[in-house]
Amino acid sequence: MLVGADTFLIDLFHRRYSLNERQLDYPFLRDTLRWSCKGDHIFLDGADHYQIDRGRFEQAVETMGSLLNNSTIYDIGSFPGYGIWAFRNCRRYIGVGKCPDWFRSAIGSVGQLDWVDWEIESSSVPLAPPDPPDLFILQEVLEHIRLPKRFLTNLRTIMPDGAHLYLTTNNLHYLGYILKMAAGREVFDSAMTEGAVYPGHTTYYTLDGLKAFLTEIGFQIVKARRVNFLPPAQYYRRRFAAQLKNIMVKCTPNLYHTHLEVLCRKCDENCLPKQ
Repeated sequence: MLVGADTFLIDLFHRRYSLNERQLDYPFLRDTLRWSCKGDHIFLDGADHYQIDRGRFEQAVETMGSLLNNSTIYDIGSFPGYGIWAFRNCRRYIGVGKCPDWFRSAIGSVGQLDWVDWEIESSSVPLAPPDPPDLFILQEVLEHIRLPKRFLTNLRTIMPDGAHLYLTTNNLHYLGYILKMAAGREVFDSAMTEGAVYPGHTTYYTLDGLKAFLTEIGFQIVKARRVNFLPPAQYYRRRFAAQLKNIMVKCTPNLYHTHLEVLCRKCDENCLPKQ
């Protein structure tokens, strides 16, 4: 939920937050990491993309709760760096994945941030983090992965026993997808986006299907539910259409919500499913 205007201005421009013994300044991050929309066909030019997605980050912080405080996190697929601000209460932030050269250079000016280059869809296991993370974060990443079983299995190999994974992804039953299919439109992106910095969506999940999948990989489900991530209509080019969409989705049963949210924990060998 967006805060009131006065509180928002105080939060945004007058406060500085400590993260791993360094200071973060929101306007500096916004400008340096290029969070303002430009040439986007959905959102208005100049709109702050972090504020567009602010609700999903606040939801993540609420769900992870005390797990986030003073933790080391491994934020996978984190370009363009929104998690640096969203998860500023952590002890150490490690961004993981692919990013353009300008972004890799820019984060060097932010402070002592860690970045691990990893081709997420490769068959290789990611490098073991220098500081074993307590939390692994996958926000809207899984739907981009063409081989999700291999990806999650590789990820699990570097997770310490008892480490948690926070994951959100698109809901297969989302009302918008049902309406698109009824109209004969595509719900997935072109396969030609494979290999890009931002590959398109390739797979969606049901809540039960995702829980079963994670359990088979070797995770114990802590929390799982359907959620709505609906950016405020004020940021859209077609504001009235966005308002109508948001109202429709909020009025439907949660089966048709936009996303799935799961918090799970790496199982030890004794609790793995029997083959």
